Amino acid sequence: MDLRLGIVGCGRISHAHGIAAQRIGKGLRFSACTDVNEDAARNFATTYGSNSFYTDYAEMLKKEQLDGVVFATWPAQHREQIETAIKAGARFILCEKAMALTGAEAVEIYDLAKKHGVTIVEGFMYTHHPAIAKLDELVHRDVSGAIDSVRASFHMFLPEPEGTQLTWRQRKETGGSVPYDRTCYPVNICARYAQALPVKVAATVAVSEKLGTITRLYGEVTYENGRVALIESSNTAVFGQEVQVTCANRIYRLATPFTMPGDGTVVEIEALKFSHIREHTHAVKSPLPVQDDLPSFHAYRPQLENFAKVVAGQAKHSQPLLVESVVNSFTLDGLVRAGLEERVVKIEIPEHIKKDWRAAREGSFA
Repeated sequence: MDLRLGIVGCGRISHAHGIAAQRIGKGLRFSACTDVNEDAARNFATTYGSNSFYTDYAEMLKKEQLDGVVFATWPAQHREQIETAIKAGARFILCEKAMALTGAEAVEIYDLAKKHGVTIVEGFMYTHHPAIAKLDELVHRDVSGAIDSVRASFHMFLPEPEGTQLTWRQRKETGGSVPYDRTCYPVNICARYAQALPVKVAATVAVSEKLGTITRLYGEVTYENGRVALIESSNTAVFGQEVQVTCANRIYRLATPFTMPGDGTVVEIEALKFSHIREHTHAVKSPLPVQDDLPSFHAYRPQLENFAKVVAGQAKHSQPLLVESVVNSFTLDGLVRAGLEERVVKIEIPEHIKKDWRAAREGSFA
């Protein structure tokens, strides 16, 4: 029997999950959907074959027998929606980024999930693109040497509108500021290669006088093991994404790591001697040809497949682990505070979170 999934929020990004389910085919489907906009919910149901659609997500959670729930909603809604889902009996949740607006919110989600035995996955689909696996492989070769630092950027030109027509990305009440829409990606990938808990952050931010949202964030994160991350995200820069991992003997760069529409290329830089370098390129094929629009990008399919395996009991964990998302929420929270308060911020993570994070790193996390 197919896994029965429900989706909350039927806006643009919901179609990424719907298309992923169609591509997977037999084994899972979105049997129910909900959106406050009835037309959006009806359209999703018609397009992806849902049996039922709703305008009240709590009603859907109460009435439907679902194996898993996907939240394709605004960041500011996640804390309340996740709690409602857990209280309604949901045990497997895939939540679009950013899962939480603050570290405190993330801890509340974590503690509630742990109390009820709930698996929650934050939706960083990019981690499922084969180019990320290739970057992992290259970085961790002996020839690379120890990781020194990570630099990651995600820019997208998004000028302030002249009138009152705002997207969710420009509305403070939805969690639409740069940190929760884009900075969360660099924070996530930097933590992947830092491989340690963050201890302090510094940042510079710009705030829209008109909208009250953060429009630029440039930050530095220092980790327990001495590794450093440099993070960049802006609404006033041309679209661009990149991650660079600098090691003792090699540098690795990957362009557009977070939303790769097709194939990827990891560039490896080898220093032959002072001022003399040699570049090696590692081409990575995507299972699909170049896709035109974000919802059709390949990475959403393996993300949903992995989530489905966890739901079906065929896999133990789905990446990222919830405790990793909680730690990253503290990093993002700290960067925002550091920028707004113009000071270095010490990252203070609760002891039980640090304990569980370390257990997860050691492979003993249940």
